Amino acid sequence: MSNLDIAIRKQVPTVPQALKALAAMELQLTAAKTYEDLRRVIKEASALKVLLNDVAEVKVAAENAILLGNKRIAEELRKVPKAGGPGRGKRFPPQGNSLSGKAATGIKHSTRSRLGKLADKSDAEIRATAERLREQGKDATLTAVVRELTHGNKAERREQRECDLSAKILALPEKKSVVVLEDYEWDHQTWSERGKDRHASNHYSTSADAHTAEEIVARTKERFDCAADDCVLFMWVTSPFLDVAMDVLRLRGFTYKTTIMWDKVVDGTGYWFRNRHEQMLVGTRGNVPAPAPGTQWSSVIVERKRGHSAKPEQSYQMIEQYFPNVPKIELNCRGKPRPGWDAWGNEVEGAAE
Repeated sequence: MSNLDIAIRKQVPTVPQALKALAAMELQLTAAKTYEDLRRVIKEASALKVLLNDVAEVKVAAENAILLGNKRIAEELRKVPKAGGPGRGKRFPPQGNSLSGKAATGIKHSTRSRLGKLADKSDAEIRATAERLREQGKDATLTAVVRELTHGNKAERREQRECDLSAKILALPEKKSVVVLEDYEWDHQTWSERGKDRHASNHYSTSADAHTAEEIVARTKERFDCAADDCVLFMWVTSPFLDVAMDVLRLRGFTYKTTIMWDKVVDGTGYWFRNRHEQMLVGTRGNVPAPAPGTQWSSVIVERKRGHSAKPEQSYQMIEQYFPNVPKIELNCRGKPRPGWDAWGNEVEGAAE
């Protein structure tokens, strides 16, 4: 029988009656003796939610009853012995005669796994998580609450890892950076002198003596002494140098992780295509925490290009959100360093404010 069918049959006419029924259901959850008792309460609460979904007070009470009912199932599942173990069937008897252990409860494995996330949480934590979702304009469904609880824990653990890494690096006798943002001075080799009218060397010194990956690594070895053993490298590269950049990243001891694309909104130059994008390679070495689930940025940044070689503001914001505490440095910084960052390069202007 569907929740809607049950709702229609119950015919709860008033909000006070619905709230009274839901309050009684929470008491029934404590007294329930079988999984079927718990399922019945959950179905009835779900029916009231369907029937009076437009009444916020009823919807909240119904969602809470559903969540707490599933928590009760999760708690009882924890008590069920493994298949073939002693004590089978002493409480919450199995549904069926051919299965044993948790499978004998009649609850699917995927559902048992999801419910298991609730067993360690208090009623207050579950209610508070549900309320946070509602404040975001979301329904506090079982799936949504479990996801929020799981991701919330991961976010907290990730935040602590980043803080611990920051403390570790700051305690070193020599200053090191966990985040290295590099805008290397790529030297584009043109077919003739006529092609140099828009060359990067018209704006800043390029690496005319270093084009292969090995040459670039040798050229940048001294500046990369600033990188900690536990380090994440954000490396800007344009399409013509992508294959070389991958080799540079690996020769420096980094493992390639992913790429961010910058859509500059306006077309630039190019042989095959007029390039309007630039890539930022991301590589790590050592032990650097990835962003927590649910906190990741989009892999595409859309921001109109500004002056020559100026990078999008969003790229800095993303790095600062991912790594708010660890030491950070920008190599080939042009202009003033950002607050909280170190900077290296011929065009660095003063210290960060």
